[in-house]
Amino acid sequence: MTITCPKCKTRLKLKINVQSAPSEGIKFKCPKCNAGLRIKLPAKRETPKAGEINKNLVLVAHGSDEVIEKAKNILEQMGYSVITSRDG
Repeated sequence: MTITCPKCKTRLKLKINVQSAPSEGIKFKCPKCNAGLRIKLPAKRETPKAGEINKNLVLVAHGSDEVIEKAKNILEQMGYSVITSRDG
């Protein structure tokens, strides 16, 4: 993880291997200016089970922009999330 000290603008590369409550974070001092810093780590996300990932995600690939746009509009109206690609 790379952070920048808000006081002296020093870029710090950190290796963080600790468990932290998301609301508490980690406290330390900048080695250059001695400013107190706190990093709040994101909560650990649970990995979704196979088959539960993006059930409503559709890829539309076609050589025609018009076809892509029409298909995208129809699928979005049906509640799908759409990724498009112009295939050659």
